[in-house]
Amino acid sequence: MLIDEDFIEFTSNYFSVEKKFIHRQTRIDSISHDPHALINFSFEIEKRYNINFNDDDLAALKTVGKYIKLIKEKGGIIETRKKAA
Repeated sequence: MLIDEDFIEFTSNYFSVEKKFIHRQTRIDSISHDPHALINFSFEIEKRYNINFNDDDLAALKTVGKYIKLIKEKGGIIETRKKAA
């Protein structure tokens, strides 16, 4: 799965919003108005894509497209987790 598709699906699941309402131009703060949820969302993205954000990164992340672009720039990979047997 491409990072673009994975990120949109992850965002949809994280915020319980249908994927059809999430596009590259969608502002993250329009999906959730809870600042704590947005901070936790960033932590989950770091874990999911094996990257680290700095404060400047977080200040610039306003849209889904900006998140996707930064994940790619930082060499993000989709972490696949094996399920316990």
